[in-house]
Amino acid sequence: MADESSGDRFKDVLSTSQSNSPCGFCSKEVSKYTCPRCHVRYCSSVCYKSDKHLQCSELFYKDCVMEAMCEQQSSSEDKHKMLELLHKLKKQDEEEGFQDAVDLEERLKNVDINNDTEAVWSALTDSEQKEFESAVKSGEISHVIDVWIPWWTKQDDRNNRKKIEFVSEGSNILGKKDEQKSKSHQIQTKEQEKKEKMPALKRNITSLLLAMKNSNVNPNVRFSCINVIFSYAYIMRLYNGCPEDSLEQAAENLLQLSPVLSKNAVFDSVESVVHSSLSAVLDCKDLYCSEESSHQVLLDVISLIKGYVVMERKKTNFVDSALSHLCRLLSGGRERLKVNSKMNQKEADLCKSLWLAKKKVEFLLAWVHTNTHILQSLVLNMEVVLTEVSMSNRQHKEQREKLEQVWGGSKPPKKATLITEI
Repeated sequence: MADESSGDRFKDVLSTSQSNSPCGFCSKEVSKYTCPRCHVRYCSSVCYKSDKHLQCSELFYKDCVMEAMCEQQSSSEDKHKMLELLHKLKKQDEEEGFQDAVDLEERLKNVDINNDTEAVWSALTDSEQKEFESAVKSGEISHVIDVWIPWWTKQDDRNNRKKIEFVSEGSNILGKKDEQKSKSHQIQTKEQEKKEKMPALKRNITSLLLAMKNSNVNPNVRFSCINVIFSYAYIMRLYNGCPEDSLEQAAENLLQLSPVLSKNAVFDSVESVVHSSLSAVLDCKDLYCSEESSHQVLLDVISLIKGYVVMERKKTNFVDSALSHLCRLLSGGRERLKVNSKMNQKEADLCKSLWLAKKKVEFLLAWVHTNTHILQSLVLNMEVVLTEVSMSNRQHKEQREKLEQVWGGSKPPKKATLITEI
């Protein structure tokens, strides 16, 4: 009787369906069974007993044990022992989890977790390090880390406009004056917050302007600005807004992404600089994320060129702040390298390249500071090029998908041998 009832119970747990939906717990394998309690589909007993499904699986096994005890007409003493065992196992699991947390807290007790990443990493066990690396590779860690919102976004401005447009119909004249005063204060507060988030301007822009006053500036410098701003925006998103945490690496990545900074490249059109910037990302496999992310960075470039903030009747352009920040990143990366007194030739060359790149950015900053309107005149053309690139990529993707359907895979089938040597 017990065997039959337990068999029926397991039959319910392993109930199958013809659906090809993915497993509700691992999302990797095709689901084969359905849980009779929560009706979530799963692929194997491993997933059924996983932590995500612990509530159902524990209740299921407990019911099985209790039912078997009843059917076998066990004594009350046996039942009591079995319940004690179940409680003991549950308590042991909870204590082990708590002990792991206490142990990790003890290991990190004297470590500066905000600044000393090497010490934090060393404090982890081998299994914890492997678990972290696995979470990074699978993308699971993205659910833990908050995605950085760029300081040049316009969300605050949209919120301001909504507040300005809102007026109560029943308010009197005095109320309207108070409301206008309150809204004016809100606008100033929002603008102050935006300015606080923006990187500070470089102090010696005036002296830079004097230095380039008598020099003949190539009109194509405007296209160089687009490439340099693209590399800055890409790095800021890549490092989740904190390139300072890995200054040497971030500075080197900036050179990899910008041929203007690393190779003295010169562009003569918006089309050429946009395509070159996108190609540079593709060439850096370690830095490439996706087509969508690269296109988003192009939109960031447009926002940086167009954006500005006004505080105390003084206008600050976003692009000035971005290039000022870029100067500090390149300078900071170089200073970090110089700390190592025993630099090899590769590091010495990188140190020199960063110094030259910083000088180029300072020149661009001086030019942009008085010629932002020239850069802004390219925005419409940039938007057109971005639309064309997006459409081209979408058409290419659709054609690729059609071919793969014909091929039956990602590669074309091998050609049949027409002539066989006898």
